Amino acid sequence: MELTKIVEALAVLLIIESSRASVHRTDSTAANACQAADDFAAITRAINRQVAELQNKIDEGHRTLLKLTVAAVAQSSRKEPAAALLLAESGSRLQAATMQLSNIKDRAATIANNIAKLGGLQEAVAELLNAKIPAKAPAAVAAGAAFGVDGFAIQLAGVGGKQSICNEHEKQAPRNKEAKVKVKNAYPITFYHATKADKTSGTNGNGPRACVRADTLTTACATSSSDQTNFLITGGPVTKAVQTQYTATQEAATKYTAQAKQTTEQFPPQNTVEALLNGLIELEADLNKLNFQTSSLLPTETINGEETKQALLQILKPGMAREKVSDHEKQIEELKKKLLKSDKTDAGTKLWQEIGKTTSPAVVAQSTKAEEISGIEDLGKLAATLGHYLVQETTKPSSKEQCNFNKEETGCDGKEQDKCNGKCEWKEINGKGECKSKTGEEGVKAENEGKTTTNTTGRNSFAIKKTPLLLAFLLS
Repeated sequence: MELTKIVEALAVLLIIESSRASVHRTDSTAANACQAADDFAAITRAINRQVAELQNKIDEGHRTLLKLTVAAVAQSSRKEPAAALLLAESGSRLQAATMQLSNIKDRAATIANNIAKLGGLQEAVAELLNAKIPAKAPAAVAAGAAFGVDGFAIQLAGVGGKQSICNEHEKQAPRNKEAKVKVKNAYPITFYHATKADKTSGTNGNGPRACVRADTLTTACATSSSDQTNFLITGGPVTKAVQTQYTATQEAATKYTAQAKQTTEQFPPQNTVEALLNGLIELEADLNKLNFQTSSLLPTETINGEETKQALLQILKPGMAREKVSDHEKQIEELKKKLLKSDKTDAGTKLWQEIGKTTSPAVVAQSTKAEEISGIEDLGKLAATLGHYLVQETTKPSSKEQCNFNKEETGCDGKEQDKCNGKCEWKEINGKGECKSKTGEEGVKAENEGKTTTNTTGRNSFAIKKTPLLLAFLLS
């Protein structure tokens, strides 16, 4: 007996695992309207979850791309192009995932909302199925005893309570254990409609039914038609449930249709259900294509990507058209081995480790010490780190400017005191005087003495010649 239960449990797990990509619950079928409402709620959650998961992966991807960018700028000062070569491929993949999300997000929200409406309709059906016409005890027709002066009001009972009837699931029938199987290209959907109750026998209290009988002993219609002087109503439900399966109708169908068509006397109408299910089959197929993983942006995946090849091609042949990449495959592979160590089995892993070691200064990382970007997930801190390296790079003096500055500085050496003027100044060093270049703001002022500062209406220009860019930046 225990072994049988284990086998059954394993079978259920296998079914669930095989249908993990589906938005449907496929291990069993709803046995009533409340359980069908649960199934629609599950579909709504599954749709929203898959969209949210893609959004989270894309958000994580932005952090990954920003880390690559930080490392690329930091490495550029050392003339190391590894991270920069991988940027385009990672960016291209992230853009493709972003477009996937953009194309499906609004549609998924609309369809999820429609499915939620179906869940609400199923709860309404459950309440309607619970509604009954109460019984009325037999009373004499003569002298108006049965109907009273104003007649007898027929009212529904059992409509609504302190909470939804579907909140008490443990009191509902167990689910049908038969697993769902795809019909054509889609899992069937079970919906419970309400329709008018069957015409039941008037005996044994079945109803609702109005009749007369001879006595007043019981609320049930008599079996004899003679001498019936007392009017009564037998109580009972006014509706019954109709289980309807909605399936795809042909192999390439993208629309759910009721298997047993009924155009009247059903609540809600089948057309309403079909309209709210519209688009679900296509959406599920598109959701199954959302296979983006943040790991696809890492060097282990991008090192052999098409955009990485294109970046290498531009080093070999600047300005070369993209379609010419196949003409230079061998050269590209050789350059890739040289710059990215692609011939090593763990090249991608080591590249990412090296990228992660790029540091964010303590003041930028808002920490007591410098931090490696591999441990930073805050977009603000990563952006600040990128800004730090960009400022360093853009304010660094060029080789020519540094060379000119050094030449001018050494031009003061050896001058006599009476000739030590202009950009030079006489300094007492180690007990003796020497002619040295002026430094800081005084050096800049001295350099600009005698030079023309041009002012025109609406425009001011201030030229600093042969002065280190960093120094000019700091003094501005």
